[in-house]
Amino acid sequence: MTSQRTSKVEAGLTTAESIKDIDSKVLFKMYKESKDIHIRNELIHRYMYITEILSKKYVNKGGIDYEDIYQVASLGLIYAIERYDVDRGFEFSSFATPPTIIGEIKKYFRDKGGWSVRVPRRIQELSKKIMWQKVNCSKICNACRKLRILQSIFLVQKNRLLKRWKPHKCIHLSH
Repeated sequence: MTSQRTSKVEAGLTTAESIKDIDSKVLFKMYKESKDIHIRNELIHRYMYITEILSKKYVNKGGIDYEDIYQVASLGLIYAIERYDVDRGFEFSSFATPPTIIGEIKKYFRDKGGWSVRVPRRIQELSKKIMWQKVNCSKICNACRKLRILQSIFLVQKNRLLKRWKPHKCIHLSH
């Protein structure tokens, strides 16, 4: 009986009644070959529960409405259906959830700017080191500017000025 339904769908008679009883993996294979909109809509209908679960999970983050998150998750589901390959051996729900649907939701939050993202510790430490280097560089540049100003004011050659101007608390980076 399933082969009769499959042959009906392959023959182009894709009605809602003939598609509903076909296994999801068979539907994915058929969709991969035909790109029939009725098959895609049936697959979306079957896996829409994933978007509901994930939308509820992210509803209280960033002050964005549930409807917006649900819509973005639905788009992610459609992208996942378009990219899914049954022959790789993964279940659709494990393929769709982390990279595609959650990825679309996170991208939406990132683009909207309403979500505070936790920055990993190593990146925070790297940022502190960069800021410290910026401060040191700005101190060195300020010292160079002062030296140029003094040089222009007194019209003294750089070497003579350097011999006479010795800062008391100078940090040497080479030590």
